Amino acid sequence: MDKTILKFQAELAIKTVTVAVVIAVLSFFLLKEPKPFILGLVVGVGVSLLQFRQMAITMEKAVKMHASSAQRYAAIHYFIRFITMGAVLYLSIKSSNVHYLGVIIGFLLLKFVIFGTNILNILFRK
Repeated sequence: MDKTILKFQAELAIKTVTVAVVIAVLSFFLLKEPKPFILGLVVGVGVSLLQFRQMAITMEKAVKMHASSAQRYAAIHYFIRFITMGAVLYLSIKSSNVHYLGVIIGFLLLKFVIFGTNILNILFRK
């Protein structure tokens, strides 16, 4: 894998974890029981970052395949990631130790960081 792609992924991961830490600290002040929420946030961010990395690996391999094989390969891995997210969310709903809202926020946090980074780049580009 190209080192610039790995560097980009690492930068996004650092930004996402930083935002997650800020949210976790805020939860201490806003929630009566912050521990389940923070645990859910950690689980959500962890799964989200792992799936982002897996998606990059999948796309890198798919680019080197024949078109029909690549489409099948990418679709299978998409459904694996989709089922994984569903399973983690289902388990967080059933668990009393992990708050499902923390998991959902953790899942969405990487997307918001990417979106926010792009908006900031557009606004401050000269």
